[in-house]
Amino acid sequence: MFSQSTLRADDVALFLRAIPPGFRYIDLNMNVFSRVEADSWKVVKMSNFELDLIPDYNRLREGYSQNIRRNLKKSADSNLSLVKNVRPEDVVNLFRENRGKQFGHMGNEQYAVLLRLIYTGLHKGMAQVWGAYDAHNELCAGIVWFFSHREAIFLFSGLSEAGRNKGAMPFLVDNFIRQYAGQQLTLDFEGSNDEGLARFYAGFGSGNVTYSRVVINRLPLWLRVALSVWRKAGNIL
Repeated sequence: MFSQSTLRADDVALFLRAIPPGFRYIDLNMNVFSRVEADSWKVVKMSNFELDLIPDYNRLREGYSQNIRRNLKKSADSNLSLVKNVRPEDVVNLFRENRGKQFGHMGNEQYAVLLRLIYTGLHKGMAQVWGAYDAHNELCAGIVWFFSHREAIFLFSGLSEAGRNKGAMPFLVDNFIRQYAGQQLTLDFEGSNDEGLARFYAGFGSGNVTYSRVVINRLPLWLRVALSVWRKAGNIL
């Protein structure tokens, strides 16, 4: 939901109640400024992490955790190289061959949509695809950044096991912060309730902000049970 003025909780509720009954299952991520109060739907507070890049780089780096600093030393010792115009397919394939194997619900169709989104962003000048290459010229980490309304969004990433051991992801994020420090830009990490990812994002000095996830479940009981089992099996993010 988008508005030129801040929406009241009553306004948000009106929109949610207006969703036609033909939609039996609704799962919506609201934005930070949309106030949602529990009604006939479930409201879950979700975590996001944002870093204001207005300070200079040295000041921003002072906010890094010891773990991030250790990983940056690893990346320096590994002689990683930064490339800023990586093919989107290479980053998507890096994800598919590693962490993507855990997500059985993501298939060729979903990855094709993702690639179309990335290429559209590149065509409109709203996206960049960065990669970290090791001494053997192998891509070991990649990030897709999207830019909009003075925000830089950490939209998607891929990481190999070798890249993890070499601190490749902290290397990419640190280089991004170095390049855009001192500008009126917010780095939006597209946060996570996962403790490991949250710790990684917070390690760059970012702050935790919350937004609401609204779930409206009108499914029959047997389908609710099946969906719950499917989620617990890890088939849905």
